[in-house]
Amino acid sequence: MNSGDYTLARSKTESALQPEVEMKFAHFLINQAVDAAFCLGANAQFVYVNDATCLMTEYSRQELLSMRLHDIDVDFSLHNWSDINSQDSLAFKSRYRTKGGRIFLGEISISYVKQQDMEFGCAFVREISGEIVELSVQKWTDELKDAKDNLQQEFSQLKAKEFELETSLFLLNSTLECTAIGIVAVNFEGDILSLNQKYLDMWEIPESLILSKKCPRCKAFFENQLKDPQAFNRLIWEVSSQADFESYDILELKDGRVFAQYSKPQWLDEQIIGRVWSIWDITESKRTEEALQLNASRFRILAETTDASTFLIQGTRLCYINPAVEQLTGYTKEELLTGFDIRRLIKSKKGRQIRKQEEAANFEYQEINILTKNGTERWLACAVTMLDGGLDFGGKPVEMIAGIDITDYKYAELSLNQALEQAKQLSELRARFLSMVCHQFRTPLNIVSFSNSLLKEEVDKRTQKKIQPLLDHIQKATEQLSQMLDDILFFSKAESAKINCQPQPLELVQFCNDLVA
Repeated sequence: MNSGDYTLARSKTESALQPEVEMKFAHFLINQAVDAAFCLGANAQFVYVNDATCLMTEYSRQELLSMRLHDIDVDFSLHNWSDINSQDSLAFKSRYRTKGGRIFLGEISISYVKQQDMEFGCAFVREISGEIVELSVQKWTDELKDAKDNLQQEFSQLKAKEFELETSLFLLNSTLECTAIGIVAVNFEGDILSLNQKYLDMWEIPESLILSKKCPRCKAFFENQLKDPQAFNRLIWEVSSQADFESYDILELKDGRVFAQYSKPQWLDEQIIGRVWSIWDITESKRTEEALQLNASRFRILAETTDASTFLIQGTRLCYINPAVEQLTGYTKEELLTGFDIRRLIKSKKGRQIRKQEEAANFEYQEINILTKNGTERWLACAVTMLDGGLDFGGKPVEMIAGIDITDYKYAELSLNQALEQAKQLSELRARFLSMVCHQFRTPLNIVSFSNSLLKEEVDKRTQKKIQPLLDHIQKATEQLSQMLDDILFFSKAESAKINCQPQPLELVQFCNDLVA
């Protein structure tokens, strides 16, 4: 049967059991092979071995499947497996150890394949024990050479590490001596193992003093400087051997200084051998803290007793209010300080310009319109300033507002403005009325003046002496009335602010002489 006939026959008899039959044939053939054949998975783990592999290594199949290649490969570490993995197929020689301890030389041919994103090494090994002596001598020679090189390299690395260790110790000692914190290590017997110069300077310890629990002068020295010697003895000398905890304590000295000390266990090879203490001077910070607490107490007393409404605002959140705010807004302190949005309370802000305000002042005046709980509006005249670090609110700036209620003043101001507006309108109305009346009076006056001029021209000589004085009197009266109307118009324009000021030079001496004359 030729190949074409075989293909045709195979296609006709193909069934669902065909892959299983092929696997049986493959398993039978691989186990009939003379050379050892096996498959390697991750970390060179045996995932399949044939009968020849079991025969060659003297291990059972179950034993090999629980082992890795380097369990039987003597020269496993001498091969560069990263280069082997990067090539599809490679052949090389290596020594193998059987279960009974026999070592033989084998020639291995290995290929790497991928199946479903997994990589497997398929290897065939053939024993070539005739070359074992030559290979062993060469290998041992190479190993001795490599061992010598490794020893030289390790010696060089050891010298380098020794230098690094000396450098690290020098840096550690210099760091401990340069720090502003006193550091001391104490063992469980109460003996001080090591300390830096800062610790000696802080306690002013004399050089002649032996720092040990066994020295009575040492304990007496510390006890004489402390207000509470028992606390120091409990912390330093009476350290429990099982004291696996961290602690923070405050020591007060008789001279007024205050030390803070922090301690934690000192470990050596996973065993506690004592404690390490870090001590620093907090005298100034303690005084500052006390001063801040005193200022905060004073501020609270002033804020709680004043009638002015006082707010502390951070962003859109209220941090503090005094009782006057509760009385003004109708809200309780719990309502305002728990998640209350300040924008619900403050409707608007308007700056106020103060005539005599100093430029160096760090606050400004504002008029703030607020909405109370019952829906009414109130006005406050406020002094607003920013507090950058005077109070402890997480290091963030806080706005302080202190204000007094000016709602009644604002309503009175509104009423006054309305009255002024009405008075202004009345003044303008009166000015228009006077202007109209003056114009109405001026027309008949002009007629009278014109008629009087005509009469003067028509008077004859017989009646001139008798009538002329009357006509002159009429002319004078009309001029007086006209001047009076001009004065009324002038004052009307002055009241309505319609007169433009046009200053001109004046000869003051001549003006005064004219007034006197």
